[in-house]
Amino acid sequence: MMAGALFAAPADAGQEKVYPEKSILVQDFGNGSRKLLTPRAVYTGPDGRMVELIGAVHVGEKQYYKDLEAIFGQCDKLLFEMVGGEDIPRIGELQRKLKSGGMLTAEEEKEMEQMLVKAQKVRDDENVLMKLLGPMYATMASALGMVSQKDGIDYYAHSTFVHADMTAAEFDQELEKRGQSIWSEVTSMSDRQKVRDSMDIDLLGMAGALLSGNYRYLKGEAIKLMASAEVGGKAEKWSVILDGRNEKCFEVFDSVNKDKENKHIGIFYGSAHLPGMHRMLLDRGFKLDKVEWLVAWDTETVPK
Repeated sequence: MMAGALFAAPADAGQEKVYPEKSILVQDFGNGSRKLLTPRAVYTGPDGRMVELIGAVHVGEKQYYKDLEAIFGQCDKLLFEMVGGEDIPRIGELQRKLKSGGMLTAEEEKEMEQMLVKAQKVRDDENVLMKLLGPMYATMASALGMVSQKDGIDYYAHSTFVHADMTAAEFDQELEKRGQSIWSEVTSMSDRQKVRDSMDIDLLGMAGALLSGNYRYLKGEAIKLMASAEVGGKAEKWSVILDGRNEKCFEVFDSVNKDKENKHIGIFYGSAHLPGMHRMLLDRGFKLDKVEWLVAWDTETVPK
């Protein structure tokens, strides 16, 4: 069990029981006080071994990612998402070798250099939230003390991390096969406006709050925007991307799960993926034991 501050009592009785129908929650306590929560769902398999589905948002509190790292440390294997991130476990292995005082061979040094260049390209890819916020994102995130998932999680530090996502080539091939372009489908101006309107997001007010230093209001509106970006993954046009990546993840899961020494497996993925993964675990004989909600954003946690 994590520290009590990690979990919040929902504003409405029974709200915490909406999983897996909802894989992200926005709690509105009134007077501009809001929290954004993601699920940590624990399952037990037919042989008694444990699997956790750990939902993620791509930008959050620094403490949120520290708490997630503590959860990861409890897992024998942690399957993680990142399109194009297949080299991360190997980079981590070589970096840990260096930190322990070891030396890399010439071949390993060349391999490391090539993988780091490739990894940087992955890190430079913009996520949905950045597209929605545009140039205001970096300034706002910095003002609020928020960090991206890729900066908040040290993917190279854990020997237990297993890449369980598509390669960049696989992802592009899947889109091409369906005649889709990820940004033409998701981030057209009309789509962005529909998302903002549905959440009643005050972007002009956010800009004013940023300039005036009203970080609490800014964060409250950003929570709604963050939720709209994440739950937007459930839209019909995203189903191919969700389903295809879930299938890829569970190909890896089935392989990892064959090793009976892995008694506690974590799957760390964007929250929009979890309803589909929930069904895939049930199909494999797993039963849902409990769900805990992690605080990813909190309007009451703002820079002083």
